[in-house]
Amino acid sequence: MTRKAVIDAAIAELGQPNKGEYWESALLEHAAHPQPALKLAWCGIFTLFCLHKAGLAMRTHWVFGRGYLSGLLRTTDNPKPGDIGYRDQPFQHHFIVESVDDAMVHSIDGNSGTHSTVNRCTHPIGHGCTYYSIAPLLGEVELPSPSSPPPARKRVEPVDVQRAVNNLIMRHAADAGVPKLLATDGIIGPKSTSALEWAQKHLGIPVTGNPDAGTCHALGLS
Repeated sequence: MTRKAVIDAAIAELGQPNKGEYWESALLEHAAHPQPALKLAWCGIFTLFCLHKAGLAMRTHWVFGRGYLSGLLRTTDNPKPGDIGYRDQPFQHHFIVESVDDAMVHSIDGNSGTHSTVNRCTHPIGHGCTYYSIAPLLGEVELPSPSSPPPARKRVEPVDVQRAVNNLIMRHAADAGVPKLLATDGIIGPKSTSALEWAQKHLGIPVTGNPDAGTCHALGLS
């Protein structure tokens, strides 16, 4: 179980399209919905598949609307090979860090490129990306940098909630009773409240219609 094993697992999939094998590894109950899952975004599923292939986080599975990073890995300002990168603008995307060169991260990304396959990409460090260290999974001790204070907790804005709810809606667009996409205007009005109630019911949390702390956590915002 090494960082190289994670990278080797990703490299072995270069050029591959979305595959059932990725979902079978990442989903706890994949057998119930294998075909519909193949139509969804799968970059995050791919990163978890690579961890599993490397023998890491074997008991961790993908949760729709939440992913898997929250509560498993800590963020880091010093990404290393094998770590997981994530950005949420202009859309949510996950990737495997292959190497770091000065201010650039070279990565292996699922669901990328013209044909939505596994490809090599490059991301500027700090360019809207958050990095999650796999050090805890490897038993590594990661010391904080003495030159920089710990990052402040990001305040969750109403527009962040609307975007997260929209992501959940898009993942379940084919389901019955799914609300329409919200305008991301930062205003929690009747439509946002109704969509929040749907999301809370879908995620199995108390239905309040409010973007409370529990809802934000379930939506992957904390």
